[in-house]
Amino acid sequence: FMARLAGFEDRAKKLLEKLSKVVKTTERYLASGKTFANATASLAADFIEMSGSFLAANDSSSSSKQDGPGIGDELGDTDIVELGTLLQGLGATLHEMEAGHQTLLLTLEHAFIIRIREFVGGELSRSAQLKKHLRKTNDAYELALHKSLSLRVDQDSSLIAEERDKSVAKAFSSFELERFRLVRYYNQLEQRKSFELVEGLCALLYSYKAHFSSSAESVSEL
Repeated sequence: FMARLAGFEDRAKKLLEKLSKVVKTTERYLASGKTFANATASLAADFIEMSGSFLAANDSSSSSKQDGPGIGDELGDTDIVELGTLLQGLGATLHEMEAGHQTLLLTLEHAFIIRIREFVGGELSRSAQLKKHLRKTNDAYELALHKSLSLRVDQDSSLIAEERDKSVAKAFSSFELERFRLVRYYNQLEQRKSFELVEGLCALLYSYKAHFSSSAESVSEL
């Protein structure tokens, strides 16, 4: 049994280590995503600010030409307006995309990273507790069995022998119960892992789809 239990423990350990690795990689992805989102917001603000310069130049094109070379001297008024409008629209689109990206990152953090991290932490704590209980009941069973075997043969029919047998039986029963609980835990771990992954990935994929669909629609409207 102990050899089989060691095999269960090894598979569970490798499974939780893989999930922990995925979480760490996803956390790096999240950090990069936040950097990209902030850069997108800055670029959007720059485009909008630049568009204001072109639109303002168009409003004052006549006075600018009289006073000297200006931003509209080499471009027609219509070109200036179109360029300013394009920059303004691009900036607004980037702002919309950045907002959608932030929503995506929140989903990634809460529906996947935190979910899987809590799952791994909870499973590690639960398995440690179950193994602790198993060791405790195993020690109690071995102690009861040792006491039983150490009694003299002439005491076998005495009340001590009867109590000895009850103590051994009770200790063995507790050990078997904890053994069953631990084996059942390891057998169900794979199913629980699949459920948590599917739930987190479905939420993440839906968020990706919504983000990219919305971004494509915003760009097509430029």
